Amino acid sequence: MVRESGIQPRGPASRGAEVIAHVLSAGLTGQASGTYFDELRPAHADSQAYDLGVRRVLRERTITMFGPFLEM
Repeated sequence: MVRESGIQPRGPASRGAEVIAHVLSAGLTGQASGTYFDELRPAHADSQAYDLGVRRVLRERTITMFGPFLEM
């Protein structure tokens, strides 16, 4: 899927599975609830993720786009 979209893979699929399992484990054990990860390391997200105005606009647009599908 990554190659078909014209993007160079950053690593093998097995590495992606390891990262997902690590993040899931951290969340389930209460070690990292709500934490952003850069692969296996806790990290800071892009600065927009912390901007309340940007988050509000994103929420509004998401509701506008997907709200009709959620009110079934």
